[in-house]
Amino acid sequence: MVPKGIQDLLDAIITSDDISSPKPNPETFMKASDAIGTIPNKCIVVCDSLNDFLAAKDAGMSFILLRTTYNKGIDIVQYCNHIIDDLSELQQIFT
Repeated sequence: MVPKGIQDLLDAIITSDDISSPKPNPETFMKASDAIGTIPNKCIVVCDSLNDFLAAKDAGMSFILLRTTYNKGIDIVQYCNHIIDDLSELQQIFT
C-alpha cells in the first residue's frame, strides 16, 4: 500500500500482484522501468535491503541505500552509489 499523498507523485506503482518472481529477482524493477518508459540503467533504486540491492544490480540500476535498523550490519555499503539516513536527503543528491 502506498501512503496517502505519495501516490500522486509516482508515475508507476508495481506491487507483488504485478510480478511472478519476488526480489532478489529483478522483475519488479524491470517492470517499473518499463512502466515509466525508460531503460534500467537510467533508473535509481532507493531501498533498504540486500534483496533490493541484488535486484537493482541485476537490473542494471544504480542503488541508493537508505540506512535503517533493518539493514544494520549488511555489507552492501561498498556497492552503493549513495547512502542516506533519511529520505529528505534525496533532494541534496538530485540538485
